[in-house]
Amino acid sequence: MKIYFADLNYLDPSHFSHPLPLNVGFIAGYALKNYPELDIRIFKHPGELLDAVAESPPDILACSNYSWNSNLNNAVIKRCKQYHQMIVVMGGPDFPLEDKEFQETFFINHPGVDLYIVGEGEPSFLKLIQLLLDNEMNLNKININDWLSTFYSFDHDRRIILHNPSNPVQPTDLSVLPSPYLTGMMDSFLEDEHLLPIIETNRGCPYTCAYCVWGQATQSKIRPFDLQNIIDQLFYIGERAANPTKVLFVADANFGILKRDTDIAHAIMECKARFGFPQRLYIYAHKNPTETTLEAFKILSPIANMSMSLQTTNKETLKIIGRQNINVATYEKFRTECDKRKIRTGCEIIYGLPGETFDSFVNGLSWVLGTGQHVQLYTHLLIDGARTSTKAFRTEHGLETAFRIQTATGGGYNDVYALEYEEIVISTNHLSKEDYFRFRDLHFLTLLLGSQVFAEFRHDLKRHDYDIVKFAKVMLGDEANWPPRFKNILAGYRQACSDELLGAGELKREFTKDDIEKIKEKEINLAPACMCKLFARSDNIKEFSSYLKNIIMNHLKLKESSQEVKEELLQALNISLDRAVCFDDLQETKIVSYNYDIDAWLIDPNNLPLRNFKTVEPVTFRFNLHEGLTEAFEKAFASGSSLENSVYLLKYKFFPLSSDRIFFYLRQRMPAS
Repeated sequence: MKIYFADLNYLDPSHFSHPLPLNVGFIAGYALKNYPELDIRIFKHPGELLDAVAESPPDILACSNYSWNSNLNNAVIKRCKQYHQMIVVMGGPDFPLEDKEFQETFFINHPGVDLYIVGEGEPSFLKLIQLLLDNEMNLNKININDWLSTFYSFDHDRRIILHNPSNPVQPTDLSVLPSPYLTGMMDSFLEDEHLLPIIETNRGCPYTCAYCVWGQATQSKIRPFDLQNIIDQLFYIGERAANPTKVLFVADANFGILKRDTDIAHAIMECKARFGFPQRLYIYAHKNPTETTLEAFKILSPIANMSMSLQTTNKETLKIIGRQNINVATYEKFRTECDKRKIRTGCEIIYGLPGETFDSFVNGLSWVLGTGQHVQLYTHLLIDGARTSTKAFRTEHGLETAFRIQTATGGGYNDVYALEYEEIVISTNHLSKEDYFRFRDLHFLTLLLGSQVFAEFRHDLKRHDYDIVKFAKVMLGDEANWPPRFKNILAGYRQACSDELLGAGELKREFTKDDIEKIKEKEINLAPACMCKLFARSDNIKEFSSYLKNIIMNHLKLKESSQEVKEELLQALNISLDRAVCFDDLQETKIVSYNYDIDAWLIDPNNLPLRNFKTVEPVTFRFNLHEGLTEAFEKAFASGSSLENSVYLLKYKFFPLSSDRIFFYLRQRMPAS
């Protein structure tokens, strides 16, 4: 039996942030362990899969299905079945178990899919192999009473779902799964500089957030992989990974939830010391942090932030989405403790959740920022398979949605073209569509003023019980006085936020080369793209700086608004913007002196004003770009259609998972002469 496993992505030569196919590697490895005679190949690149099927077709084509590759799978499967008739199996979490209407529509829109497998794939796919071998490789000959409850199919003639709920599957015994790394199955993917390594240390998520499918896909109880096996995999990866970003994905829902996660953190740092890998982590922390979480992220602090995500602070919304955050006092305590231990933190908040009003969201966001937290905002995205996407949930909470093209999708492979859409909430029973566009403005200004560039400015604002949300509201109320460059950038952003929204009737399922080329010309990550435009040119930053100074002097209503306080805010703003990276005047290193001990001011436990840290002699600092940024920008500039487009490509392709690192210099105090 020949089986091709595919975890397809929209790959291109300038993209370096797609994870390698560990998911299908586990399923393939478990199948080989039980049936060593199987002929198995694993594919990540759509073109390579199409070539292989044309040359030597498999008996089974098994594709992982997610929101970011569903249309790509569909287009590739259609072409593969033109080459040769084969059994096509698909699996993944984006498939609601109780929504028969969705399931029927899915199979109608994916006519090439013969069987869909939900839940953990290893035991279910192994059972499928056994059933096919016992039934002459004919799926139709298998008695449906022998099907597992994880199998779904569709009778297109009778228009009915085929499913056997009476044969449930137990959670996978992780101890019997061979490591796709240690067996060598991932070697060719580790050698591919365009793919990022990913490691899974446990499975399961005890939380049942309505907007997420993680718990459904992996069962709720957390099950750990063998610790020594994880450490061996880390060192195997570290020695071989060729990806130039040196990022490692950690595919856990709640890292730091288990006591042994501190041992894994030590192993990651030892791997870095031995092999120079990883230099950064993409990792989710335990949603309700504990002392163990803090210990683990203190160890990882040189290469990772600790997520302290809330998604919302609104109690009614939390009840609706089935999430329970830690209380306010505990959250503030952990934030303070992270600062003491020099653990960088971040928080995700979603706008457009049911039960939330515009004012309740803004108040919650202001509170989170008041704790000193860095916040990342997200639109409310509906994921197939999550409770929020069900018809009943949509109706109950008045969800109005629109679609938009997903970031980093769209491509052509062997004359097969595809792109992906995502569905977002634009109004609810408590939010109007006008509120959605107000959120979009707030999103950009919060992203901008919340970036590391403005750290010193935020520090001084906080001394006066003021935050960037209040500052952003002042700016939004002062639109008539926006300077020309900034006004032009925001006008383009607002137009793009409107233009990106598509109705269900506007969605396509088949695409041409022209479709893809037109889409590639558009910037998809709109708020970050707007930042890229602002920081592309020094004149933009100079104009913006002057405008912010005008706001400080004439519009801020602080508890204490003396001339001295305003001048100190201006000084803090100057210190911040000295670190701004402008790409039309990119300098690898620059030297700046101040008559203040800035470092002492920022860490002062008494929160004293900047003037208390004035020095007799100037204090000199060296400003350096982040490592690898110059080289990455040279590549982006060679590929970009404009300076602004080049900065965007830098952020998302040539320096991926960069957060806001491309926009600010690292400041380092130089020894006194």
